[in-house]
Amino acid sequence: MALESAPLRFDARRGIAGAVVQTGITINVPDVRQDSRFYPAIDARTGFRTRNILAVPLRNHAGEITGAFQVLNKQQGTFITEDEEMLKAVAAQAAIAIETAQLIGGLQQQRDALLVENTQLWQAVEGRYFQQPLLGNSPLIRQVRRLIEQLRDSSVEVLITGESGTGKELVARALQYTSGRGRGPSVAVNSAALPSSLIESELFGIERGAATGVERRIGKFESAHGGYAILG
Repeated sequence: MALESAPLRFDARRGIAGAVVQTGITINVPDVRQDSRFYPAIDARTGFRTRNILAVPLRNHAGEITGAFQVLNKQQGTFITEDEEMLKAVAAQAAIAIETAQLIGGLQQQRDALLVENTQLWQAVEGRYFQQPLLGNSPLIRQVRRLIEQLRDSSVEVLITGESGTGKELVARALQYTSGRGRGPSVAVNSAALPSSLIESELFGIERGAATGVERRIGKFESAHGGYAILG
C-alpha cells in the first residue's frame, strides 16, 4: 500500500485488502467502522481517516490472485456498481503492468547471470588459446609471447609467416583472444583455396549490379568487423 508516496508494509492477510486476496471477490464497504474486516492500524500510523473502501483482486494471466487494488473515500457518497466495474478494468491493466515489470526484472537478472557466465567462459578461452598452446620457455618462444603482448591492442595488420606446422594459427588465435577484439567475430579464410579471380570479391565483397544478376554480398573483411580476419 502507498499513501502520498510513503510505502506501508503490513500483514497481507489483514484488512479489506487481505480479505480480497483470500476470497478473490470484490469488496465494497460503505462505512469501514461497521465492518470487522477493516484494519484501523494503518489509519493510526498515517493519521489518515478512512471512511469507505472499494477493493478488487489483481490476477495474473493465469487467473491467479497476486494482490488487491483498492480506492478509498469517494468524494461524494459511496462507491456504486459503476465504480466497481471501472476499478476492475483499471486493476486488470495494473496487473498486466506489474506482471510485465516482474518479467522484465527476471529477464534482466538472467541477462546479468549470462553476462557473468560469458565473461568466465571467455576468460577460460583466453587462457586456453594464449597460455596452453604456446608451450616452451626458449628465447624464441618468449620473444613470440612478447610480440603478442605488444601487438594485441594494436590495429595494424599482422603477417605471420613460417613453415607448415610451426603454429601460425596458434599465434593468430592468441592475438585474437587476448585483444580488445577477442569477443568479436573470427573469420578464417584459406587463401590458397580461392581462385585468383575470386579473391577480391571474397575478401572485399561485391555490390549489387556490379555484374548482370549479381546481388550485394559482403566480404570476409566486413564480416570480421570488430573482430579478426585470419588469412591462411
